[in-house]
Amino acid sequence: MSVSPLVDPDTLRRVLDLVGEDLRGKRILGEIMICSGSAFLLRYGWRDDGTKIEIDISLDGKNGPIRQACDWAGNNLKLVEGWPERLLPRLIGDGIAREGGFPSGMYPSWEKPGLRVVSAPPQLMIPMVFLATLRPMDGMTFQDMEPAIQIAARHGIRTGKRLRG
Repeated sequence: MSVSPLVDPDTLRRVLDLVGEDLRGKRILGEIMICSGSAFLLRYGWRDDGTKIEIDISLDGKNGPIRQACDWAGNNLKLVEGWPERLLPRLIGDGIAREGGFPSGMYPSWEKPGLRVVSAPPQLMIPMVFLATLRPMDGMTFQDMEPAIQIAARHGIRTGKRLRG
């Protein structure tokens, strides 16, 4: 099924801009990582004490700020519930962005990002989700990890040792 009957590209750009603006206003950097038909919402935090920068990566979870911003923006533009998971993977496909890269990019702009949308191959997605799980969010369940586990298994990662590799 094509995404075009569900949402036009201009509406999708507007919703991504709204999410990015909302996150930027809260001083949060969010990411929607698309891989093998699944969408993962990640949140980046950082601290800079003047001598070193520490970056935290975490999965956003069901009630995290990335999810809340997506829900708020989607409701404003009357998109289907769960639009990041339902629409973006259809546009991007199996890790390769179509139509000139849309919707991959920085929102609301490259100069003032709050949200990054990226089409990720499993070689990038698996380590990022692994790093994100080192700081689990409240309410995170095994079901939240199931898409990442399936992708890893399809690519031959079935043990902790292989995942670390």
